[in-house]
Amino acid sequence: MVVLPPARFSRATRLAALALLGLGLPLHALAAWVAAWTAAPQKLSDLPMPPGLSADELKVSGTLRQRIVPTLDGPRVRVRFSNLFGRRPLQIEAATVAASTGDDGIVTAGLQTLRFGGRTGVTVAPGREVWSDPAALRAQAGQPLAVSFELARETPITTVHRLPLNRSE
Repeated sequence: MVVLPPARFSRATRLAALALLGLGLPLHALAAWVAAWTAAPQKLSDLPMPPGLSADELKVSGTLRQRIVPTLDGPRVRVRFSNLFGRRPLQIEAATVAASTGDDGIVTAGLQTLRFGGRTGVTVAPGREVWSDPAALRAQAGQPLAVSFELARETPITTVHRLPLNRSE
């Protein structure tokens, strides 16, 4: 998930949004970060697999890149990493976010290192999720971003989402 910082809403706008959504949230609830892109985490072993392939056999290593397309504009981004269905810690050595040039390319001039409590790496405990600190990358609705992350070791694939593998829009 990628979130953007709070927008400045008038009291009337916040009341209208609460009335339309039918939520009993305090008015300050709209002052939180808002989701600009997300996918529901799923347990790989619960999904249909091709004949002869077991979810327990699938592992990944090295650097992975996820291309996402935010639906909102914002001056900063945060990224959520999920290990909800993992059975062992997910160790991320480093992660970055940048504008995507399409396919696997990025705009290196705006590349931002993601930090987690000020550190460049993070360990996500089994059953947990971790948010990055805010990164100073301007997101524009409809303009793809690329989130890259390096795994510390070969890791079983357990938490996934079923959006297309080559384009997550």
